[in-house]
Amino acid sequence: MPALGVQRRVLNFFGNHVVSVGQSQGHLHYIVREGHGELVQVNPALQRRSVDVEWVNHGIAIWVLQDCDAQEWVLKGRVNYQQLFGRESCAGNLDYRVAALHPDCNVVFFFQHWDRKIKSYDIDGRDVRALNTDVENSTGSIIPYTPYLSELFLGSIGAHE
Repeated sequence: MPALGVQRRVLNFFGNHVVSVGQSQGHLHYIVREGHGELVQVNPALQRRSVDVEWVNHGIAIWVLQDCDAQEWVLKGRVNYQQLFGRESCAGNLDYRVAALHPDCNVVFFFQHWDRKIKSYDIDGRDVRALNTDVENSTGSIIPYTPYLSELFLGSIGAHE
């Protein structure tokens, strides 16, 4: 993988799993789990093969599409699960979910399923913070607030009168 800020024309999708796609600061962002496959022994009675590959996750990478016309992605940041969640490995969407990208700054919000906490990760400062939230009775579904900007679209095709 390239260093931070190094551009690549095509992302390596093999070996990475999509966690989230969203928009921040007017740019498309793509968040993937990073890891690798490890050979593990499996019970031959359960499967035909005696060896299988198990995916081991190590963290996430955050990419941004800086130039839509050139389709060049820039690696914005990386964080490992130990720093983010205090665990060596996590199963995306089982252990955590990306709740939202901050619309105006380089911050990603996560929901931890095992303790029902919301955390923020500042990409620039590489700082993780637990937010003071009460989500005890939550289902884990988080819908970011998006203001309805009807006045902004007055006069555009299909706008409300």
